Order: sequence, then C-alpha cells, then structure tokens
Amino acid sequence: MSRKSLCKRNYRQAGNLIVEDRAEGVKTGIYNNATTFVAPPITQAIFATNILAYANTRKAHEQGGTAQLPAFTAARKVLVDNIDVLANYVDGIAKGDAQLVKLAGFDATNDVADIASKAINTAPATPQNVTFKRIENNSGQMVAECELYGTGYRYISFLVENNLLPAGVLVDDNGNITIPAGVSVNIVINVSLQRKKLFKGLTPGSNYNVYYVVLNTKGASGISAGKAMMCG
Repeated sequence: MSRKSLCKRNYRQAGNLIVEDRAEGVKTGIYNNATTFVAPPITQAIFATNILAYANTRKAHEQGGTAQLPAFTAARKVLVDNIDVLANYVDGIAKGDAQLVKLAGFDATNDVADIASKAINTAPATPQNVTFKRIENNSGQMVAECELYGTGYRYISFLVENNLLPAGVLVDDNGNITIPAGVSVNIVINVSLQRKKLFKGLTPGSNYNVYYVVLNTKGASGISAGKAMMCG
C-alpha cells in the first residue's frame, strides 16, 4: 500500500527567493482553485499582503544591510507561519492525495512521480539564480548561494578577483579547476561542498565575480554566469 502524501515544509529553511517563490505558488494554487480549496483559513488579500511585505523587506535588506534585517526577519516569520497554516489546511483537504497537494502549490511527500523524475540520469544543468553579497560589519567576507538541486548533488564555487573568468577554464567531474597555460588570474576556491558558500580573507575594495558548478554521479554542470560584487 502506498504511503499518504503531505505538504512538504521544505520552504522553512530555504533561501530567501525560494520562500518567495513558494508563497507565490501557494497563492496561485489555493486561491485559483476555489472549488477545491473552498474555505482557506487565510484570505487571499491577507496572504498577498504578507508576500508583498516579505518581498519589500527582503530587497531593502539585500540593498541596505543589517539595519533592515529586523524588519525582514519579522516579515519572513509572518510569511512562513502563514504558509504553515495553509499547508495544514491543504493536508486536511488532500487527505494524502499527492496531486491535490501539488495543485495547492506545495511539494508533496511520498510522491512517486516526483521521486522518479528526480532520479539522477544526467549531469546537472548549469546553475542559475546565483546570489552574492557582502556581510555587513565583517570586512573581507562575502557569501554566495545558488539554486537547490536536491539530494545527491555537490556544489563547487569560486571567485575571480578583479576580472571575469577567462575563456578555457574547465571544471572536471571531481571539482578540479584547470586554468589554461599562460593565463594569469587570481581564483579563490571554496572547498566546502555545500550550496551556501562563505568566503573569508578577501581584499576590501576589490571586485569579485562568483561562479558555481554543480556535481553529481553523472558528471559536472557547466559553469554558471558570473555574479559581481565589490568586497566591503
């Protein structure tokens, strides 16, 4: 007998843009299917206001730094708490049906179709949605992140100082970086295999471009487009 599906709460610890995307998907899924989700415990107007407050405070924090962090933290808590409320509601309506869970905009646990689709058969696609920012009040430190691929993936990231990545640079299936002969470039590699990367010991005032490569058992992705930022 197949196991029942529930709404995944994988948005709780997700990156900032993923939380926002999840909320938008839930808003569309629930409120655009009123014949299925007849009486949500949160109105569409209130949930839309939560999303807008989150988006505005997120952008203010990313552009302004730690002074905007308390407002963003509060807005994130409100939004995530309300997604939780809607997830509980959807679980009650779906009664274990993965298709209804996904109709509401959530990922479903124990989803046979989803598990099959995520089987690793090819090397990863080139990473997208790379973010890169300074850490306020921590001179010489910067943090980068890329999209989440799922289980069985490793993340390689590196910086190029005061330059773009030269043509001909290669990353193999083990994450080793090869620089063409005769090319002079300062590359800083983050040796952790986690998606979120902390770079320390950088030069304040220098410009850095960050790049990502994702690895799985089938090989390495292409190198992502660079994301530039000056180190504080």
